[in-house]
Amino acid sequence: MEKLEAILLTDDERLSETARQRLKLPKAEMERGEDLKRDKDVPPDAPVQKDGLVGCYDKIRLFRTIFGTPQAMGQAIFFDGIPAKPPVLKPDVMNVHYQDYYSGSKPPADYLNPNPIPFLTVGKETPFLFAVGWCGKKDNEAQKQAINWLKAGLSELGVGAKTSAGYGYFVES
Repeated sequence: MEKLEAILLTDDERLSETARQRLKLPKAEMERGEDLKRDKDVPPDAPVQKDGLVGCYDKIRLFRTIFGTPQAMGQAIFFDGIPAKPPVLKPDVMNVHYQDYYSGSKPPADYLNPNPIPFLTVGKETPFLFAVGWCGKKDNEAQKQAINWLKAGLSELGVGAKTSAGYGYFVES
């Protein structure tokens, strides 16, 4: 197993000759001050993606700002979604095939009769409005992230009952 070495740089220090040799970097690259993690095709003024520990800490900070911690309230207020216009209601049916089994009186078997349960659903064409409020100090990054997480949750995870049957998923329009 190879020995791992850590090199600590502070502020804008250039790598020393010894550090450059340990990292096996050409001297010319270090003299130009190129970033070690950037691809050569990426312009030097392109934004840097936070990754590793720094990126993880940043996401944790955002999460705590938005949702809070056991000790502190989050700053985001997620309001209930409401229909933008009167909802279109559509009928559907749920079939409980083993009602006697689920009630605990009989084992599941083919001779048990299905018990259809009709219910109403809100049609897919019904638009909904969702809002995110904010309390406390303004934090544009956290506010945008709260909205992005809400959109992702609505489209990828869905809300309410029967998401496994396809209900409760939203598409941004």
